[in-house]
Amino acid sequence: MLITVFAENGGLTLYGDNGELVSGIKTAKTLNYYLQKFDIDPDFDDIYFSSTMDFASEEGFETNACAKNLFNDGVKQWELSSVGSNA
Repeated sequence: MLITVFAENGGLTLYGDNGELVSGIKTAKTLNYYLQKFDIDPDFDDIYFSSTMDFASEEGFETNACAKNLFNDGVKQWELSSVGSNA
């Protein structure tokens, strides 16, 4: 699966092969939930960041690094979950 991650309105939006999957992700716990719900495997699926992830402060995040930090924290939670540890 091809996933593109956007920073939008202080949260993350995930787009899949057929359009938007979910928007408004503001916590690592929520990102972990959607990674599991949509069976997204960060180790095997192709995940791309839009340029909004580099300029996240323009999209409502405190700093430019915050959006990528949120994504990385969600992936860490996924890795610690039973889903990620069984991948």
